[in-house]
Amino acid sequence: MLKNQHTYHSLFKSVGVVSLCSLLITPRYLIAAEFEAVEGQYIVKRSPYCASISSPSAANVLDVFPSIGAELWQMEAYTVNSLSTDSCIEYVEPNYIIRLDNTPNDPDFNQLWGLDKISATTAWDIRTESSIIIAVIDTGIDYTHPDLAANMWVNQGEIPNNGIDDDGNGYIDDIYGYDFANGDGEPLDDHFHGTHCAGTIAAIGNNGTGVVGVNWSAKIMALKFFKLDSFGRPSGKISDAISAIEYATSMGAKITSNSWGGGPESQALSDAIQFAQQKGALFIAAAGNKSVNTDRYSHYPSGYDLSNIISVAATDQYDALSEFSNYGATSVDLGAPGTDIYSTVPNGSYGTLSGTSMATPHVAGLAGLLWSHNPSWTYRKVRDKILSSVEPLSSLAGKTVSGGRLNAYKALADGTTPPPQPPGDGKVEAHIEPTTITGSAPFTVYLDGRTSVGQIIQYKWEASIEEMYDCPGPDFVGIDEPPQSEDTQVTYLFQRPGVYGIHLTVTGTNGTTDSDKAEVIVNCPHTGGEKCHDGEDAITCNVPFNRAGFYVADVILANDGKEGAWGLSVSPSSGMNEGGFNGGAILKENGGMPGFITFQLTKREAVSLTPYEYTGKVSLLTVKVEKQDVNTHERTLIYSKEMSSGTRFTTQPLEPGYYVVTVYSQSDSPRGVSGISINASSMLGSVNLGGWLDTTGVGFGAFYIANPQEVKLALLSGKNYSDIGARGQIVLNVYYQDDDGNRQLYWTNYEQ
Repeated sequence: MLKNQHTYHSLFKSVGVVSLCSLLITPRYLIAAEFEAVEGQYIVKRSPYCASISSPSAANVLDVFPSIGAELWQMEAYTVNSLSTDSCIEYVEPNYIIRLDNTPNDPDFNQLWGLDKISATTAWDIRTESSIIIAVIDTGIDYTHPDLAANMWVNQGEIPNNGIDDDGNGYIDDIYGYDFANGDGEPLDDHFHGTHCAGTIAAIGNNGTGVVGVNWSAKIMALKFFKLDSFGRPSGKISDAISAIEYATSMGAKITSNSWGGGPESQALSDAIQFAQQKGALFIAAAGNKSVNTDRYSHYPSGYDLSNIISVAATDQYDALSEFSNYGATSVDLGAPGTDIYSTVPNGSYGTLSGTSMATPHVAGLAGLLWSHNPSWTYRKVRDKILSSVEPLSSLAGKTVSGGRLNAYKALADGTTPPPQPPGDGKVEAHIEPTTITGSAPFTVYLDGRTSVGQIIQYKWEASIEEMYDCPGPDFVGIDEPPQSEDTQVTYLFQRPGVYGIHLTVTGTNGTTDSDKAEVIVNCPHTGGEKCHDGEDAITCNVPFNRAGFYVADVILANDGKEGAWGLSVSPSSGMNEGGFNGGAILKENGGMPGFITFQLTKREAVSLTPYEYTGKVSLLTVKVEKQDVNTHERTLIYSKEMSSGTRFTTQPLEPGYYVVTVYSQSDSPRGVSGISINASSMLGSVNLGGWLDTTGVGFGAFYIANPQEVKLALLSGKNYSDIGARGQIVLNVYYQDDDGNRQLYWTNYEQ
């Protein structure tokens, strides 16, 4: 299922993929009488082109989905009909009911033939454990099952059973996940389907009990959105599925396993999966059990045209396509064992089920192993490796995109080096990657502890200064005592040159600990000042860029400087901007100025905008889009929109010309750090950006250089912004950023 999409760059993450939505002139209504839906409930998305509007008096807002900008409304049919002429409504669709993708069980079959068929036993010679969070969106999980309990994800920010939302994520007592069907923090499986899928992904290995999953140890997140109807059948609502996807994404799940589907196309559900895609997460989905060609008869959610979806068909013990399985040369990606699969079921038991539901967790499990083995990979690279390493089968040729069945050994063995394996006796081993890293100040360092092995319940990072270097120049803000962290990965910004020790201590389920150390060497910055001209409150530099690509500029105010406004002009002599613009600054609306980006469109087209707030201190941002007259510099307001961080919207097609996008906070206290990402295909490479700067933070801008050339950079401050301009020494550092988000200092105006 090949999805051709434009690639855009995100400043702080690996390359993201964003699909620009076409403008809907009239509201889209996905109302079909032949599908089950919750009576009187509709998912409504308001158009981003309108000012803030309220729901009709006859409608009651039941839920909000911030990731897709939609809401769940309770209203009568006549109210729905009245919305058909409202141009401020983008789409309305019923809250559809969806079903599981499984077939009846066979209690007599008790062999794990599927793991042998995908060469899991030889794959385990390379790796047995996953450090990736895998969310099972299903009927819940029996997280007390002896073959699953130690492999459950645990929300470390939540205190069990105290009735308080300790971590402030909006959910109370969500220790192992959440039950969206019943609205509580107990996602226990009252059916069997979700527990069965979880066992295939990660039933505990080498414990002398029951079965084993594709992963011997893992972090399984339980997200329940199905509950039993009056006939004892599991049924779930689209609205709850969207909430589960939002939760998984916000709580760090890189993979979701989705063994359900069969309802109508839902734009809201597609938007939620696309939101997960933008956050770098994989969505593994069952292809369905109707024995139909889904190229002709679409199946959802597996059939949405999104690059983070892997659609899974089922195969049997003889490598034939299972008789119940859907297929499709362009809509189904690969096959995996799905007939007579033996796995965990609630109450400490085991059982056999068949369906594409059972095939899906085989793929989700391998994705976890593969991603843990290659932690720097993006979702796209993990997906591509899974599909390119399949075992070709004649039964799947012309019936799936890859023409093959899942092969765990080939996926793991191809071009990778086996990491250390889990030690015995319940011990753990800490591993940091990389172990030594060198760069020039200011230096951003990314360290990964996910290659640590064993059943780990805690990661603790500490940093220490071992030696300081004496470099000429201003006294920059530095990290004397880098902060501690309990994440699996950490990022440090070192502004003071010297040698730092980074220590990781991991703790296992039985209390055993182990530590590892990495060394970070931060050298004095390289100089590029010989090509710069210092004017009054302005630095103009001609910088040779010897390769095309994406670059990030950091603007830093020395310790003795005075906070205020700054601006950076980037002026390539040729080329379009193929990667988008990003910019960020201190949020100081009331006493200073907003963050801004000025760019030029060369043809009429829509522009995608995404604001960010990186500290979590400011909950709501105001984004303005204005067109600027090239002669008079007067601006005409196009949009003024209040948005939450990370919410993307696409403008109406804009005419060619110059545009200014500004980001404001709602208050001056507390201060935050803003960002804005802008994407379009016809932007020139030149850009102006800026905002507010103080000695506690870094202003930044990101831009694309289309071809090798000398580029004029102009850094403005002081009198250029009247009495609110920043004053003092300002350093400009330019980094080259590769497609995986790694940065290397390319140029600086800081002279030694």
